[in-house]
Amino acid sequence: MRLYILILMLFTSIVTYAAPQTPIDGIKDSKQLLLVIAPTWNDPVASLQRYQRDKNNQWTKVGEPIPVFVGKKGMAWGTPFQPNSNDPIKHEGDGKAPAGVFNIGDEFGFGPQKNKHMAYLQLTDTSFCADDINSTHYNQVIDISTVRPDWGPNTGELMGPHHQPLYEKGALVQYNSTGIVDKKLGGRGSCIFIHIWRHPPSEISTENGTAGCVAMEKANLEEVLNWLNSKKKPLIALFPQDPYNSVKKQWDLPI
Repeated sequence: MRLYILILMLFTSIVTYAAPQTPIDGIKDSKQLLLVIAPTWNDPVASLQRYQRDKNNQWTKVGEPIPVFVGKKGMAWGTPFQPNSNDPIKHEGDGKAPAGVFNIGDEFGFGPQKNKHMAYLQLTDTSFCADDINSTHYNQVIDISTVRPDWGPNTGELMGPHHQPLYEKGALVQYNSTGIVDKKLGGRGSCIFIHIWRHPPSEISTENGTAGCVAMEKANLEEVLNWLNSKKKPLIALFPQDPYNSVKKQWDLPI
């Protein structure tokens, strides 16, 4: 009996993924979800499925699965989720998308707003996202013509039409929005977006992917963006398959 209990405790410690309550409460309030599942922690190619709540408050699928890229090095647990000891932890510049559940923020793009159900950020050639952990603007999209630069060279990204065509359409993921630095890890990650992909998976090696964002074909992205509605508190959930299987019921995610 004692051996059985020890084995059961070991098994539970392997498959249970702990997380703070706030993101879980947000799931219960949400009516829209983008669920992104990759086969393993290290896979850059994943699948996105839209879900919405039905009249019984159950998650139901919307549309067909969409192929997407995540980080070129796969995924790692993002803040504030607490990983098991052997799971990867997201840090600045690791080439991994943050695993967990996060709010979807403003949509953005180069042209005028099309989806009137979401807040919108029109990007210009002075739009910039800072990823320098020493900057007061860390993990913020700002207009560099209006602020005094306090970030180092080659830290951050100009997002306008003459700098990054992949941001013609997209949305902000509200990841690490409080700007947790954790200098031991070199920052917990910043500037996570949903945007257009550079190439489809069939044309390039699976070693390729994003710097940590979720990217897809432009037509699919337009469909997703037009579907989102801020009143339904849309979320994006990113997981490898096994961790997702372990948390989906507990966290009120699609089963």
